[in-house]
Amino acid sequence: GVENTQNYGCATYRLIVKTNPKDNEFAIQLNRIDVACKIWINGQFIGSLGETGNSKESTLAKWGSNENIFTSNLSEQEIIIQVSNYTYIRGGIAKNIVIAPSEKMKDIAMKEIGRDFLLLGIMLIIGLYHLVLFFFRKSVKSSLYFSILSFFAGALIIISSNFDIVYLFWPDLS
Repeated sequence: GVENTQNYGCATYRLIVKTNPKDNEFAIQLNRIDVACKIWINGQFIGSLGETGNSKESTLAKWGSNENIFTSNLSEQEIIIQVSNYTYIRGGIAKNIVIAPSEKMKDIAMKEIGRDFLLLGIMLIIGLYHLVLFFFRKSVKSSLYFSILSFFAGALIIISSNFDIVYLFWPDLS
């Protein structure tokens, strides 16, 4: 097969974020990065996922999200993210980076988890309802198929939501 080399390599991103000088404790959330990355804020190393490098041998990719809290009295925050990808066909920062005062970030996270639980509950109820329908009328196979589809949709909600729901039950999952 033909290998698409455009998605492979390393990059450094620099972003200046203007913040309210009254706020001094912030949270930054990196939502789903499909490569290895390191992050610095205002020159201070904050954290990493995997190990960045400039070749396939020196890079250890790790899929995940990362949330960090930092303090700053500055009105502008300099964010530097170093990424490298030599493994995945699609690499890079897959979703938006969120930066907010730490209390507001907690509210955002709780709303997202609540939304995910609501959607999961809806899919499970729909799946169970159609499964019961199938047991009463076994000749209607479409109820069984729709039930299975609903359970798979519920599983997709669990694994596509940055693993927030999964980490509530298995916090040590790598």
